[in-house]
Amino acid sequence: RLRPPSPPPIVHYSEHECGQLGDKIKDDSKFPDAVRVLLTWVERGEVNRRNANNFYSMIQSSNSHIRRLMNEKAAHEKEMEEAKEKFKNALAGILVQFEQIVSVFHAASKQKAWDHFSKAQRKNLDMWRKQAEEIRNIHNEELMGIRREEEMEMSDDDMEDSP
Repeated sequence: RLRPPSPPPIVHYSEHECGQLGDKIKDDSKFPDAVRVLLTWVERGEVNRRNANNFYSMIQSSNSHIRRLMNEKAAHEKEMEEAKEKFKNALAGILVQFEQIVSVFHAASKQKAWDHFSKAQRKNLDMWRKQAEEIRNIHNEELMGIRREEEMEMSDDDMEDSP
Protein backbone atom coordinates (compact mmCIF):
# COMPACT_ATOMS: atom_id res chain seq x y z
CA ARG A 1 0.00 0.00 0.00
CA LEU A 2 1.12 3.50 -0.77
CA ARG A 3 1.21 5.87 2.16
CA PRO A 4 0.86 9.61 1.71
CA PRO A 5 4.22 11.33 1.72
CA SER A 6 5.47 12.52 5.09
CA PRO A 7 5.43 16.24 5.63
CA PRO A 8 8.82 17.82 5.09
CA PRO A 9 10.97 17.88 8.22
CA ILE A 10 10.76 21.04 10.29
CA VAL A 11 13.92 23.14 10.12
CA HIS A 12 15.74 23.68 13.39
CA TYR A 13 15.50 27.07 15.03
CA SER A 14 18.20 29.63 14.26
CA GLU A 15 18.23 33.44 14.12
CA HIS A 16 18.40 33.23 10.32
CA GLU A 17 15.47 30.76 10.05
CA CYS A 18 13.50 32.89 12.52
CA GLY A 19 13.88 35.97 10.32
CA GLN A 20 12.76 34.06 7.23
CA LEU A 21 9.82 32.53 9.10
CA GLY A 22 8.70 35.98 10.25
CA ASP A 23 8.35 36.99 6.58
CA LYS A 24 6.62 33.75 5.60
CA ILE A 25 4.01 34.18 8.33
CA LYS A 26 3.04 37.53 6.76
CA ASP A 27 2.64 35.91 3.31
CA ASP A 28 -0.88 34.47 2.87
CA SER A 29 0.31 31.77 0.48
CA LYS A 30 3.05 30.57 2.88
CA PHE A 31 1.16 31.06 6.15
CA PRO A 32 -0.08 27.45 6.68
CA ASP A 33 3.42 25.97 6.42
CA ALA A 34 5.00 28.83 8.37
CA VAL A 35 2.60 28.56 11.28
CA ARG A 36 3.24 24.78 11.41
CA VAL A 37 6.97 25.50 11.82
CA LEU A 38 6.27 28.14 14.49
CA LEU A 39 4.06 25.70 16.41
CA THR A 40 6.72 23.00 16.24
CA TRP A 41 9.42 25.38 17.50
CA VAL A 42 7.27 26.50 20.44
CA GLU A 43 6.35 22.88 21.28
CA ARG A 44 10.02 21.85 21.09
CA GLY A 45 10.86 24.47 23.68
CA GLU A 46 12.94 26.71 21.42
CA VAL A 47 11.68 29.86 23.19
CA ASN A 48 14.12 31.38 25.67
CA ARG A 49 14.84 34.81 27.16
CA ARG A 50 17.17 35.75 24.32
CA ASN A 51 14.70 35.05 21.47
CA ALA A 52 11.35 35.64 23.24
CA ASN A 53 10.84 38.95 21.42
CA ASN A 54 11.31 37.22 18.04
CA PHE A 55 8.73 34.59 18.98
CA TYR A 56 6.38 37.27 20.31
CA SER A 57 6.65 39.09 16.98
CA MET A 58 5.87 35.91 14.99
CA ILE A 59 2.92 35.08 17.26
CA GLN A 60 1.68 38.65 16.86
CA SER A 61 1.88 38.25 13.04
CA SER A 62 -0.07 34.99 13.35
CA ASN A 63 -2.73 36.82 15.32
CA SER A 64 -2.94 39.48 12.58
CA HIS A 65 -3.72 36.70 10.13
CA ILE A 66 -7.07 36.26 11.93
CA ARG A 67 -8.23 39.62 10.54
CA ARG A 68 -7.28 38.55 7.01
CA LEU A 69 -9.15 35.27 7.47
CA MET A 70 -12.27 37.09 8.73
CA ASN A 71 -12.18 39.40 5.69
CA GLU A 72 -11.80 36.38 3.41
CA LYS A 73 -14.75 34.68 5.10
CA ALA A 74 -16.88 37.82 4.72
CA ALA A 75 -16.01 37.97 1.01
CA HIS A 76 -17.06 34.32 0.58
CA GLU A 77 -20.31 34.94 2.45
CA LYS A 78 -21.04 37.91 0.17
CA GLU A 79 -20.41 35.73 -2.90
CA MET A 80 -22.75 33.08 -1.50
CA GLU A 81 -25.51 35.64 -0.89
CA GLU A 82 -25.11 36.97 -4.44
CA ALA A 83 -25.27 33.42 -5.83
CA LYS A 84 -28.42 32.72 -3.76
CA GLU A 85 -30.03 35.92 -5.09
CA LYS A 86 -29.10 35.04 -8.67
CA PHE A 87 -30.56 31.53 -8.21
CA LYS A 88 -33.77 32.92 -6.69
CA ASN A 89 -34.19 35.39 -9.57
CA ALA A 90 -33.57 32.65 -12.16
CA LEU A 91 -36.11 30.41 -10.41
CA ALA A 92 -38.66 33.23 -10.42
CA GLY A 93 -38.10 33.72 -14.18
CA ILE A 94 -38.59 30.01 -14.81
CA LEU A 95 -41.77 30.05 -12.71
CA VAL A 96 -43.19 32.92 -14.81
CA GLN A 97 -42.62 30.84 -17.95
CA PHE A 98 -44.31 27.80 -16.38
CA GLU A 99 -47.29 30.02 -15.52
CA GLN A 100 -47.46 31.15 -19.15
CA ILE A 101 -47.36 27.55 -20.41
CA VAL A 102 -50.10 26.51 -17.99
CA SER A 103 -52.17 29.50 -19.18
CA VAL A 104 -51.80 28.24 -22.76
CA PHE A 105 -53.15 24.83 -21.71
CA HIS A 106 -56.06 26.43 -19.86
CA ALA A 107 -56.90 28.58 -22.91
CA ALA A 108 -56.74 25.49 -25.15
CA SER A 109 -59.18 23.77 -22.77
CA LYS A 110 -61.87 26.41 -23.36
CA GLN A 111 -64.73 25.14 -25.49
CA LYS A 112 -64.16 27.27 -28.60
CA ALA A 113 -60.61 25.86 -28.99
CA TRP A 114 -61.16 22.45 -27.38
CA ASP A 115 -63.85 21.35 -29.86
CA HIS A 116 -61.39 21.60 -32.77
CA PHE A 117 -58.96 19.05 -31.31
CA SER A 118 -59.31 15.31 -31.88
CA LYS A 119 -59.93 12.97 -28.96
CA ALA A 120 -56.26 11.83 -28.98
CA GLN A 121 -55.05 15.45 -29.07
CA ARG A 122 -57.34 16.38 -26.18
CA LYS A 123 -55.99 13.45 -24.17
CA ASN A 124 -52.41 14.64 -24.77
CA LEU A 125 -53.29 18.27 -24.01
CA ASP A 126 -54.93 17.23 -20.76
CA MET A 127 -51.94 15.06 -19.74
CA TRP A 128 -49.47 17.84 -20.64
CA ARG A 129 -51.50 20.41 -18.68
CA LYS A 130 -51.44 18.22 -15.58
CA GLN A 131 -47.67 17.68 -15.91
CA ALA A 132 -47.05 21.39 -16.43
CA GLU A 133 -49.18 22.23 -13.38
CA GLU A 134 -47.30 19.69 -11.23
CA ILE A 135 -43.91 21.02 -12.32
CA ARG A 136 -45.06 24.61 -11.79
CA ASN A 137 -46.30 23.74 -8.30
CA ILE A 138 -42.99 22.06 -7.40
CA HIS A 139 -41.04 25.12 -8.58
CA ASN A 140 -43.43 27.43 -6.77
CA GLU A 141 -42.95 25.48 -3.53
CA GLU A 142 -39.17 25.62 -3.96
CA LEU A 143 -39.26 29.39 -4.49
CA MET A 144 -41.59 29.86 -1.51
CA GLY A 145 -39.24 27.73 0.62
CA ILE A 146 -36.31 29.99 -0.31
CA ARG A 147 -38.34 33.08 0.54
CA ARG A 148 -39.40 31.58 3.89
CA GLU A 149 -35.74 30.83 4.69
CA GLU A 150 -34.83 34.42 3.86
CA GLU A 151 -37.62 35.74 6.09
CA MET A 152 -36.45 33.49 8.92
CA GLU A 153 -32.86 34.69 8.45
CA MET A 154 -34.09 38.29 8.53
CA SER A 155 -36.07 37.71 11.71
CA ASP A 156 -32.98 36.02 13.21
CA ASP A 157 -30.98 39.14 12.31
CA ASP A 158 -33.65 41.30 13.96
CA MET A 159 -33.40 39.17 17.11
CA GLU A 160 -29.61 39.57 17.16
CA ASP A 161 -29.87 43.35 16.70
CA SER A 162 -32.26 43.89 19.59
CA PRO A 163 -30.67 44.12 23.08
